[in-house]
Amino acid sequence: MAKRLLSKLITFWQRISLTVVAVLVTALPAFALPMYASGSSLLGLLLRPLPALDGKPGRLQLVGWISEEAQQSQLCHGDVLLAVAGTPVSQESDIQAALKGYQPSQRVLLRVLRGKEELEVALTLADGRLPMMPAAPSDQPAATRTLQVIPASPELAVQQYFGWGHVRSMALQDRTLLVRIDPVASTKFLQRTAQALFAEVRSPRIQRLTVLVEGTEAIQSLRVDVKGDVHLSAYTPDWQTAPTQIAAETFLPILLDLNADIELPQSETRAVSGKLLSNIEDQNGVPLLLRATPVQGRLVPAIPFGHRLILDTIGEQKWPVVAQSEILPTREVIVKYLGNQRRAYTSRVFAHQVVGVRLSQPLALPNPLRKSANEDGLRLTDATFTPVTKSAAIRTAKALSLYNQAVAAIGRQEWSVAATHLRASLADLPSQQAHAALGWVYLQMGQALLKGGGALEVAMADIEQAAQMQVSGSSGLLSCAYALAIQKDSDSLPGDNLNYYRYRITSLGIHLQDCPLKPGVLPFRNPPVVAGDYLAFMDEQRPARMRYRAITPFSRSPVRLYIGPAPEPRFYQAVLDAARSWQDATDKRVQFVEVNQPTEADVLVVFVLQDGNQGPTRSETLAMPDQAATILLNLAYPLRYRTADQARLAGKVLSHELGHALGLWGHSDSDDDIMYPTVSGVSGPSLRDVETLKKVFDRYPAAERP
Repeated sequence: MAKRLLSKLITFWQRISLTVVAVLVTALPAFALPMYASGSSLLGLLLRPLPALDGKPGRLQLVGWISEEAQQSQLCHGDVLLAVAGTPVSQESDIQAALKGYQPSQRVLLRVLRGKEELEVALTLADGRLPMMPAAPSDQPAATRTLQVIPASPELAVQQYFGWGHVRSMALQDRTLLVRIDPVASTKFLQRTAQALFAEVRSPRIQRLTVLVEGTEAIQSLRVDVKGDVHLSAYTPDWQTAPTQIAAETFLPILLDLNADIELPQSETRAVSGKLLSNIEDQNGVPLLLRATPVQGRLVPAIPFGHRLILDTIGEQKWPVVAQSEILPTREVIVKYLGNQRRAYTSRVFAHQVVGVRLSQPLALPNPLRKSANEDGLRLTDATFTPVTKSAAIRTAKALSLYNQAVAAIGRQEWSVAATHLRASLADLPSQQAHAALGWVYLQMGQALLKGGGALEVAMADIEQAAQMQVSGSSGLLSCAYALAIQKDSDSLPGDNLNYYRYRITSLGIHLQDCPLKPGVLPFRNPPVVAGDYLAFMDEQRPARMRYRAITPFSRSPVRLYIGPAPEPRFYQAVLDAARSWQDATDKRVQFVEVNQPTEADVLVVFVLQDGNQGPTRSETLAMPDQAATILLNLAYPLRYRTADQARLAGKVLSHELGHALGLWGHSDSDDDIMYPTVSGVSGPSLRDVETLKKVFDRYPAAERP
C-alpha cells in the first residue's frame, strides 16, 4: 500500500509539472519535472522550459521551490538557469549530467539570468524526495563508559512495561493512574502486563490503574481497569462520536457543475450542484471537509439585481447547510417590449465558475461509527507492538555493553539492530543515554522509510514513538507522515479515520502546514527602473490577435471594480492588492474603487477553474459599448502551489489582466514588465508598463459608463 502511495505521489508531482505550462497565457510546450531524478531533485527547484526562439536553444526558467534549501536561496521567480556547477544547461538532462557525483548537502554555484543581468547564486543541494521534509537530527549517539540511570517512578514503570515510545500519555486523577498506549499484540498480554504494572506502582497515591488502547477504529480501542481484578472491555473514544464542527462565517469554495456559460433572467431561480474546490481545514491543517465533497443549492434572485448562490445540502448524506454567496456578476441587455427598447439585467454564470459561500450558521456533521464484524466487538490492529520483557534484576554491565553495541550498529546504519540492542539495554538498566539513543534511532528509521518508499504505517509508528520520547526534530517529520497519510486516499478517507488523525495531530501538537506537499513560489523581484514603452510592439501584435477584441481603455478614474464572490478572503484580498499595484505604480493616475453591485462596475473579476489561459480578460460589448470588462481569473495555475503562495501568485496574474482591462490590449517584449506574455518575475507594473498605458490613454478614446 505504501509503495503504491509513493508511486501515486510521484505521479501527482509529474502531473503538476505537466500542467503548469499548459495553463500559461502563451502556448509553451508541456514539460515534465523529474522530481525524483538525480538532477532536479537535488536542486530542489521547479523548472519551466522556455521554447527555442530565433535559432537560439531553449532555456530553463525557475518558477518554484521544492526543498527548504531552495526556498532559502537568493533565487527569484523568472530567473533563467544558464549553468550548474560551471556546466551550461538548457534542458533537464544537462542538469543531471552537471550534478553527476554530487551528494545532498553539497553546495554548487548556479549562474542565472535575471532580467538582463547575469548572477551567480550558491545553492545547497536538497536531501529528500518530499518537499520540505525536514532532516532528522544529526547528533549521533556516542559510545560511553558510564550510563546515567533514570530514577524510579510510576512513569518509568509504565514505559518499562508497555514499551519505550509506545506510551501516549499518563496522568494521575483521583488516585487512578490513567495510561494511554498504542495498539498491542494480544489481549492476554495487555491484561497480564496491566496487572503486573499495577502490582509495582500501587501505593496510597495510586489505588487503581486504567489503560486505554487507542486505534483508528472503534473495534481497536480497548480499556483495562485494574483494582483487584482485571476487567477488559471495548470503549468508544470521544473523538469517534463527537460531530465535526465547522464555525459560522467559514468560507466554502464551490466549483459549480456547469460546462457552459448560462444567463438567468432576473425572475428565474435555478437548481445547481457543485463540489468543494479544496479541503476545509482546521487550525492544524487537518481536513474538516474533503475536496470534491458534493453540494446542492440554488441560484436565487437578489435585490436589486442579480442572483446569489444559496447552498441547501452538503455531502453524500445531504446534510442541511445554511450558506450563501455575494451577488454573482450581472450583464446589461437590451430587450424589445411593445415596440420599444429597454435595458434589463441578466445574471451571467460562467462555465466551471468558482463561488465562495459563507456559512451563516455553524455546521455540525455527524460521525457514525462503523460496526465490528466480531461478536465480542474486539479486534487487534496489525500495527501492534510487544515490548521486551523487563529484566528481573538490574544488570549494569550488560546494559552498558548492549548500549555500546547499539552505537556501533548506528555507525553502520543498521537501525533495527540498534533498536533491538537499545530496548534490551533499557530492560536491564533504564538509562538516559539508551533512552535518548532509542528515540533517535526511531526517528532515523521513520525518515528512511518515508524517503525510501517504505510502509507508511510503520514509518508513522516509528516517528510517533520518537515524538512520544520527546526527540528533537520529530514533529516536522511526523507532520509529513500524517500529511501523506491523509493525502493517500483523500477522495475516500473514512470519517472516523479522519477524526482519529485530527485527534492525534492535536494531541501531538503538530501542524500539517509544516510539510506542504506542493511546491512553493520563488519570490518575485521589484521591476527595474527602465525608461521607454512598448506601444509599437503592441501595435505589431494586433494582426495576430484579431481573435481578441481590442480593449477600450478606462482612462476615467476611479475605475469601479466588482469582485465576484471570491472563493476565500485571501483571493478577495489578492484582487485588491493587484488593483493597488497599478494605483501605486501610476502615482494614482489610475485608481480603483470597489463597488457593492455588479451593475455599477467598470471591471468585473470572476473566479473559474478551467483548462487553458490563466485569466483571459473578456470585454463584454455585445449589447452596448459601455459594458463592463470581465476578467476570468483561472485558479488552475495558482492551486498547483502550496496554500500559502496561491493568493500571491493569483494576484500577480491579476495585475497582468488588469493591465488588459485598463487598455493594454497586447503584451510587452520584456520579462521585466508585468505585461510580459507569461508570468514574469516582477512584483508589479514597471515604469515601461506605466508609460505604455499613459500613451494608450492619450491616443485612444476612453470608455465611459453612466
